Amino acid sequence: MHPDVVIECIGSGSMGIVYTGQDPDLGRRVALKVLRPDSAGGSSGGARRRLLREAQAMARLAHPNVVGIYDV
Repeated sequence: MHPDVVIECIGSGSMGIVYTGQDPDLGRRVALKVLRPDSAGGSSGGARRRLLREAQAMARLAHPNVVGIYDV
């Protein structure tokens, strides 16, 4: 398995940064959301729990304008 190729930053917010990329094995565009180091730290793990809840909610949706979730 090859790592995704990061193309560019497409957005950022208080929790993280989103990049567009390319999955060379499957030949498709992907979005990669990366947590900011300051939001991922801490003993509570609140940012990680929020990211997991966001991914679970997104995984339940099936719509052409909503990106699919493949990994968390």
